[in-house]
Amino acid sequence: MNRKVFWPLFALILFFGLVLHLYPSQNYNFYFTIDQGDDAVRAREFFDRGRLLTRGPETGVQGVYSGPGWYYFISIGYKLFDGDPYGALVVMILLNLAVTGVLVWWLARRISPGLGLLVGAALQLFWPFYDSSRWAFSPFPLVASSIALMIVLSEWWNTKKNYWWGTIPVVVALNAELAGAVALFIFYGVVGVIGVARGKLEVKQFILSACLLPGLGIALTVKQFAQVYLRTHTIPFVLNANVGTFQGTNFLKMAQVFAQNTTETTIPQIAWLGVLVFLGILGLYWGNKGNRGSSGEEYTRAFIVFVFGLFVTSYLFFSSNRGFQDWHDVFLPPLLFVSVVLILFSLWRELKIRYYEVGGFSRYYKVGIIGIVGVIGVSQLMLFGDRYSQYLHPSDDPGILINQMKVLDWIYTHADENGFNEYTYVPTVEDDKYQYLFWWYGRKKYGYLPCEYSNAPKSIKYLYIPNSEEYKDPHLGCEYNVFLIIEPFGFTQGRPDWGKGDISQWYEKATAGTISLEQSKVGEIKVEKRRYPSKI
Repeated sequence: MNRKVFWPLFALILFFGLVLHLYPSQNYNFYFTIDQGDDAVRAREFFDRGRLLTRGPETGVQGVYSGPGWYYFISIGYKLFDGDPYGALVVMILLNLAVTGVLVWWLARRISPGLGLLVGAALQLFWPFYDSSRWAFSPFPLVASSIALMIVLSEWWNTKKNYWWGTIPVVVALNAELAGAVALFIFYGVVGVIGVARGKLEVKQFILSACLLPGLGIALTVKQFAQVYLRTHTIPFVLNANVGTFQGTNFLKMAQVFAQNTTETTIPQIAWLGVLVFLGILGLYWGNKGNRGSSGEEYTRAFIVFVFGLFVTSYLFFSSNRGFQDWHDVFLPPLLFVSVVLILFSLWRELKIRYYEVGGFSRYYKVGIIGIVGVIGVSQLMLFGDRYSQYLHPSDDPGILINQMKVLDWIYTHADENGFNEYTYVPTVEDDKYQYLFWWYGRKKYGYLPCEYSNAPKSIKYLYIPNSEEYKDPHLGCEYNVFLIIEPFGFTQGRPDWGKGDISQWYEKATAGTISLEQSKVGEIKVEKRRYPSKI
């Protein structure tokens, strides 16, 4: 393909992906939940106060923290957008678009320009890939780093240039989601052992890269994990806190989860059919006796082998414990989808497989490939169109940022141009997101902060908000108004569920000594205005 054609199409795909992401998220139509709030109040210490951060988000194992790289990454967006959470979303979108660009360029260079463009365009319409940058969530960089890992491994395996191998620890260590990063690191170690056995890597190079370099970056996390593991097996209350992680295996459940991953890459609407189609495509590829020397086939095969090696490694790792969460394997569906596209492209080019070597079957083989591509394409477009159209429409979900901002608008406009106290009930107890929003949005738009804003009166905020005492001013008089923000405990069949969480004790404490003046609902968030009785 002519460069004058390739590069404009390359730019068009990335621009299309950018617009596809930014358009629905305008007017703050994206998630800002407890995780994003916690990330924001901690990253604020760096981008607003200039303080260095030494640890990242807490992992699924209580008391174990990842490295601070995620906070530094989103701080770029927060700084560029003057504290606006939209900035964190933008850098997440740009990360996925950047890795898309690298993947397209690499496929074009090593296999086929047309294939590179096809994969780039298809990824923009593949919902699991798109969904991994709809909001700034710390596990989502696993998608970009895993794609980069497959590219680097494929390049290293075929070029035998070991400087590629040396870049892998950096790619893996940047992840804030520990479980997924551990799966990547274990796979990296397995490949290294195979590389040493095959003479592609020297032992000292493997030890240096696989042990020393990553160890420098994750030494603190490993120490925390060891301490928690020992406490888990000796102290009863710690055992209860982490029972989901260390007690037993989970092979059957993980088999179902990983089967669903394969379904998502083919026909997501019908699980069993999606699995069969996926296995059929894989079987056709491994049964193919075509010309292995065709242009780029060695890179195709390396990429696919590494993806499925990571798939198996991840399954064994996640099955070995009970700590799996839905986001731990977020990197697998995009990798499997790219592999499916590579396989179909390879089969189309070679047109010779073990079961159809008779020339008369070549035409039927072509029709079969076209049929498979058509069914997968239509299925993926239907899913993407349905999910995307839902995303376009405003939602009453309390986790959507615009709804939270409207709550703050209601409070400030009903505050009689005076100061107030504010107490928040959220199912997660800690109100990190409102802590950040009052500081960023309320202070910026209305010029002052509440006198006290926390999850309950006299709450000890420094236990969950870093340096909370530094975010109290400016504020106005505090003698009169009290506002309550009450989020639903959850959702049942799409409707807010207020029954599971007993908020009576919280409500009694938050309303003590006040009288109710007004109540309202903003989306599915209840907000109430109260006042202290006049002093005589």
